[in-house]
Amino acid sequence: MSEQFDPTYVDEMDLTLPFTSTEIKMPWRIAAIAFQGVSTGNPNGTLSVEVSIMENEWEVLEGCEEIAQDLHIDKKFYFILPNIGDYASRLRLKWTPNAGSTGGLTVAYRLMPQ
Repeated sequence: MSEQFDPTYVDEMDLTLPFTSTEIKMPWRIAAIAFQGVSTGNPNGTLSVEVSIMENEWEVLEGCEEIAQDLHIDKKFYFILPNIGDYASRLRLKWTPNAGSTGGLTVAYRLMPQ
């Protein structure tokens, strides 16, 4: 399996509304997946990572605490999920806006095979 890179995985998504990204399928073990994003406007809400093994059953990824980014605090982010393919076969991002959220979001990802 070769490395995958998508510079517009999420492309100027409207942050006034909730959204869920398309799923990234991982039917093999991977070393890591990295996400880098930037938002515009005044985002107010939470961007979380959801994982799944079963079809149409999604759970928020948690480590010591929920894996999530508050875009109101930082308009840019970069996070890496190592060995994600060891415990999930699908992954997606979910935006949950709070009242008054504005702007857009663009996210790139890089999936690195073992």
